[in-house]
Amino acid sequence: MPASAVDYCYDLWLQYPFQFKLRKSRVSKLGDYRYDPRDGSHTITVNADLNPYQFLITYVHEVAHRVVHKHRSRQKPHGPEWKNKFRELMLPVLHPEAFPDDVLRVLARHMRNPKASTSGDPSLVKVLATYDEGAVDTFTLEDVPIDEEFIFRKRSFRKLELKRTRAVCLDLKNGKKYLIPQMAEIEPMGEFKKRETILLSHIAVGEGFVYKDRSFRKVERKRSRSLCLDVENRVLYSIPESMEVLPLKC
Repeated sequence: MPASAVDYCYDLWLQYPFQFKLRKSRVSKLGDYRYDPRDGSHTITVNADLNPYQFLITYVHEVAHRVVHKHRSRQKPHGPEWKNKFRELMLPVLHPEAFPDDVLRVLARHMRNPKASTSGDPSLVKVLATYDEGAVDTFTLEDVPIDEEFIFRKRSFRKLELKRTRAVCLDLKNGKKYLIPQMAEIEPMGEFKKRETILLSHIAVGEGFVYKDRSFRKVERKRSRSLCLDVENRVLYSIPESMEVLPLKC
């Protein structure tokens, strides 16, 4: 884990004792917490192959379970009590010494309403993956604009519509629609090329961009936000200048 967080994580272990074990890579989970009622012991495991930033987040995630655990409690595992404690325990490491700037910005947004797993937040999954050992530049369905075509598992699809963390996609061969995770790795088709995101503040008035898979044109800047025209429905929206967007040639 990041060196600046080691002492803090050790202090958590001293304050809330538990057995800590490293595990081999598990597809189904990054870590877990278990309570054994037979001897009252607490055990936390974390996958040993995680990059330092994912490891730190997972460790604190599981410690939050340890802290809020109540024997025979009917509270939801990732309910309000856990969310509040997770936010509280993450706060001391939400700084540039523990996380690089790109991770920190996405993680700060994630912590406003943390999910049961980081896999439930496509943006966080994507930025953390760039720090995996041997990480290569890949395409995910999230990179594909609406109506663009792509290849997934050797089948050709067209992206039609967003549904939270998944997208409705049309199989070009059989005409059926499927829900595919936004973080699924795909192969681009035709002239589609992966584009780098930039902040809305870097888009000039009059220029176009893509935000949440919708095309906009920046109309007017208003302090920390901008009035932007949805090109399809012709409605104006106020979008924060700090949002990441894809430049669009008009």
